[in-house]
Amino acid sequence: MSNADVARHANVRFSPNYGAPTFEVAQQSTGEVLGGWSCENKALKLKKFPFIKFTRTPAKEEGKSVGDKFHISVTQKDVPKAFEVISTLIHSEDSPINSWKTTDVSRVDPRDTRISQGAQFTLYPKPDRTDGTYSPEHMGKTRALVKALEQALQEAGVGKSEHKPASDVSAPQWGYVSYRNEVRSDRQGSESQSAALKQEPFFKLIAGITT
Repeated sequence: MSNADVARHANVRFSPNYGAPTFEVAQQSTGEVLGGWSCENKALKLKKFPFIKFTRTPAKEEGKSVGDKFHISVTQKDVPKAFEVISTLIHSEDSPINSWKTTDVSRVDPRDTRISQGAQFTLYPKPDRTDGTYSPEHMGKTRALVKALEQALQEAGVGKSEHKPASDVSAPQWGYVSYRNEVRSDRQGSESQSAALKQEPFFKLIAGITT
């Protein structure tokens, strides 16, 4: 698959889903289906797991995860504002993302700066083919979604975090989004890991990197 193959399918507009819950509603959720997504704040039962999880309902058919994930990092005070922007786009009917989570910043241990000062949002792209690979169409939608999220967050005046995860890599044009494959990397990060992640075909195709 080439960048040109992906680019042919990246001209996608996502109709916002205004049925997505507000951050305050999501913080109190216990598994309700809101705007076509199940929403559960795991922190209400598990103090050491301060995340609100979202799953498209009913689920779209997709393959198992192959380790790819995106983080979105914003200034901590802007997490609720960022949530409103991110959720309405991810919850779009055309969005290629079917599961994601956000940190409940009111319940996170402040010493855990990785998920309080950055990486507050995690998106889980999964292959759309039964053989565990991505189609050019799906990759094009994913590239378009990342671009739309970046643009919408910027337009909403959401502050960029200075604490993107050390485990991740970003494209030059990404102010909020970062990428990691959790199968072939760890949370600590290193120069060699960053170099390897930058060569991941998934990352290069989503970022539009040709070299």
